[in-house]
Amino acid sequence: MTDAERLVDEHYQEVYRLALRLLRDREAAVDLTQEVFYRAIRALPRFRGASAPRTWLYRITLNDSRRPRRWPSSVGLETLAARADPAARTDDAAIADLDAQRLHALIARLPRREREAIVLHYLQGLDVKEIAALLNAPENTVKTWLFRGRARLRDRWGEQR
Repeated sequence: MTDAERLVDEHYQEVYRLALRLLRDREAAVDLTQEVFYRAIRALPRFRGASAPRTWLYRITLNDSRRPRRWPSSVGLETLAARADPAARTDDAAIADLDAQRLHALIARLPRREREAIVLHYLQGLDVKEIAALLNAPENTVKTWLFRGRARLRDRWGEQR
């Protein structure tokens, strides 16, 4: 297995999950993930190993997600089919799904740095030190972004009840 194949094999799912959480669109996340690995594989000979491959790929993903999107936002057939028969799910599952959608919508409305910190910490499981390295910011700044992001989410969650 080549280095490029190993990189894709070991990190594809993590990069896709991050892209999906940042963009909230499956097709756009697939496109972004492919673009990230295209860029990473082209740059692999220049990768010095100063950071972990996951951190390097997350940085590429974050940078690419900030660029204006070239792909249209659309709803896939799978999404429509999953919602076609609401009676097929239990009430608890439907409520949990609505709460998750609402939370993700609120996260999407956060300021960029707070949103990125929240996604990386709570949804991707990175610690503050890793996030600080990824976002090129002091750890205390990341803690502030997390604190402010949580406060905004709490306030906005209460506003919509």
